[in-house]
Amino acid sequence: MAMQMEDENVPKCSYTIFTKNKIFNNTFRLQLFNKTIPYSKSNKFLGLYFDESLCFDKQIKEVKTKCMNRPNKIKILSSKNWKLNHNTLASLYKALIGSILDYNFPCLNSFSESGLQKLQLIQNTADRCILKLPLRTSESLFNEAENKLNISKIDHRLSSLL
Repeated sequence: MAMQMEDENVPKCSYTIFTKNKIFNNTFRLQLFNKTIPYSKSNKFLGLYFDESLCFDKQIKEVKTKCMNRPNKIKILSSKNWKLNHNTLASLYKALIGSILDYNFPCLNSFSESGLQKLQLIQNTADRCILKLPLRTSESLFNEAENKLNISKIDHRLSSLL
């Protein structure tokens, strides 16, 4: 039984060196049960990708991919045929997209400014779908929309979750 666990778990292992140094020599040779553990630039732990510089670029890309088509579902449900009000659609947003963003809150303050902007674009798309706003909507109108729907901006989300 123990030998079987050894054989199954070693391929699942990898290691990452967290450093701010862009140029480093990876000379480590880590082994587990006499098998070499491979180096990886990023590792997934509890659904979060940790990269070697802890800038979470891969995590932002993953969140963006997960959330990308979800505003379209809100757009379909916001049509007149469904007769859903703004509060119901905002609740759908919080369930479909907000929950994914909330799960990432431990590393949200480490996201780069450009990463936060990418996630804010997804939220803006959902706001436009819920309130049927035009494609080119001003920042002030988005602020009004977020107040009306009780949805905070991505960069303010961390302080509201703490």
